[in-house]
Amino acid sequence: LAGTIAAALHLKGAPLDEAAISQAAYPSFAEGMFYLRADRSDLDLAIGQLQESARLDSRSALPHAALTEAYAAKYQNTGDPLWLERAQQALVTAASRNPDLAQVRIASGRVHLVSGQHQKAADDFTRATQLEPRNVIACLGLGRAYEAHRTRPEDAAAAFQRAVDLQPDYYLPHLQFAGFYHFLGNYARAEEHLERAIQIAPDLATPYTNLGGLYADMGRYQDAERVLQRSLELKESYGALTNLGAVLNYQ
Repeated sequence: LAGTIAAALHLKGAPLDEAAISQAAYPSFAEGMFYLRADRSDLDLAIGQLQESARLDSRSALPHAALTEAYAAKYQNTGDPLWLERAQQALVTAASRNPDLAQVRIASGRVHLVSGQHQKAADDFTRATQLEPRNVIACLGLGRAYEAHRTRPEDAAAAFQRAVDLQPDYYLPHLQFAGFYHFLGNYARAEEHLERAIQIAPDLATPYTNLGGLYADMGRYQDAERVLQRSLELKESYGALTNLGAVLNYQ
């Protein structure tokens, strides 16, 4: 009830100890969050660890909120409605602990985003940024919600830039900002952010995959082949293989 009232009146968030997780559940939670944030292709590992964390601490909203994000990402990757149903169930559980934690609002935003409810997603991520103004994941979610809305590119760019400004040495804001610019056809800015993401995280395959796709759209096929081969050296993926196949076909 307190969380619902705080959300409705835009009050300051709950004290940190209300969002805490038990010492026993924290290691599996931390490992699950690493797999969730580091690389979306490790979602199965993230889900396993977060389920274990939720089992060890049924009181905390954090494992259930993180599970909501992981299930939503699985739905986005597979299109299987079972994962969306699981995400919605996990979100209900997280919100029953406290609906007005930043992590719960981020999870709610993810579910609304993958189900096409872009304005509701923007509302969720906006509230998360009110609760935690320096939360980069909330800023990125807001940027993606505005980007999906199609009518608010300036707001999307501002949210992505806020995320970059908050953590300039984190690869993910650069990766997502690059995707935004790629969609708009601003290839120069997209390339700039992808190169920065690679500089920050040279052992992560996804920035190379995305840069290869960008080079292909620019007609720079040899450059695309080079970076896609590097992506596959780091980790084989559907995106890198399909992009490389297309590039070789063009050549």
